Amino acid sequence: MEIVAIRHKLHCHFPGNFAPECPHCCASSTSPPAIENTENLLFSCPPKLEVWRHTHTFYLSPRLAHFACEEYLALLQFRLDIDRSSHELFPKLSVFQVFSCIQYAIWSAHYRHIFHHSPFNPSQITNSIHRELVHLNSQLSLETLI
Repeated sequence: MEIVAIRHKLHCHFPGNFAPECPHCCASSTSPPAIENTENLLFSCPPKLEVWRHTHTFYLSPRLAHFACEEYLALLQFRLDIDRSSHELFPKLSVFQVFSCIQYAIWSAHYRHIFHHSPFNPSQITNSIHRELVHLNSQLSLETLI
């Protein structure tokens, strides 16, 4: 994960317009602002971590209640084996489909905040993830009918 985060790149090119600190960490913490590196961008920022932990517990596995960066990387690299087939919510969806929906919703909200100044609201993001999973699940259900 040695990639430079977008906020840092924006700051390098436009220092007057973009600070290198994570805007979500600044708003959600009394500790010093974190520089937005790749881990912060994808996972460890407190509001993003809140979304990850809630959605992983709810949609993937209750054993991921303390979801940490190691599990995130293992999922990202297809090394974490979670069986969703008996899960009551969207059992047809794979772990990777659920993971992708969560990642997409977090990234989308992050970039809407950076470029359009939309608030980064974990509960709205969680609702967005649920809607996307419902939509994806309905598409899979249609495919089995055809």
